Amino acid sequence: MSNQYQKDYDFCEKFSEYRDIAVVRRGDKFGYINREGVEITPLKYDRAMQFYYGTGRVQLGGKWGMINKRGKEITPLVYDELKGIKNPIVRLGDKYGFIRSKTGKLLTHVKYDDAEEWTQIMNFDSPRFGKEDLARVCIGGKWGCINQRGEEVIPLIYDEIEIDQFENPRFRAKLNGKWGFLCKNGKVAIAFEYDEASDNFFLNGSARVCPYLRCKKEFYHQLFRVV
Repeated sequence: MSNQYQKDYDFCEKFSEYRDIAVVRRGDKFGYINREGVEITPLKYDRAMQFYYGTGRVQLGGKWGMINKRGKEITPLVYDELKGIKNPIVRLGDKYGFIRSKTGKLLTHVKYDDAEEWTQIMNFDSPRFGKEDLARVCIGGKWGCINQRGEEVIPLIYDEIEIDQFENPRFRAKLNGKWGFLCKNGKVAIAFEYDEASDNFFLNGSARVCPYLRCKKEFYHQLFRVV
């Protein structure tokens, strides 16, 4: 960024090879400029974040939304919280949902009691370089998972659920007080009959489980592929 731009503002974010839009601040208000120094938004926002996936996150009057590279507010500034980079989480009151990072439109309804950011897992059945992103979501104390199309690929029926990031995806889940394991399509890989299951739950394709609370020995239950 040239000194000419810097002297016009109290703060100027640096441009980079991958970032053509920069955050600027004058006084206590924020906006954005492009490489030519043209303000693509007025400096009216209380907060403004770096651009990712072609959009920037802005806050005005305590409410968050998103703008595109033309400065258009593609996500209305109505949300109490907006977090994450790719397909971020939004909160409206006490409910959560997800929006599409490129378009600013809703990916899911804002209906969840809790939602966690995306976890990248290895999925060797996927044509996209073996990677897939899933997020845990909760309604009424019951957990499941959604994919980046907003589909609930693991139904929201589990007391707890953990995602294994390193294997062709498997999920440790708790149902009615018992632990078991799921495959990526939601089918049961290991029945829900265990009192404990290891936090480090996969070892060379096997899961460590203990069928009795007072059992001191670790049992290994071989996982077979469920199709």
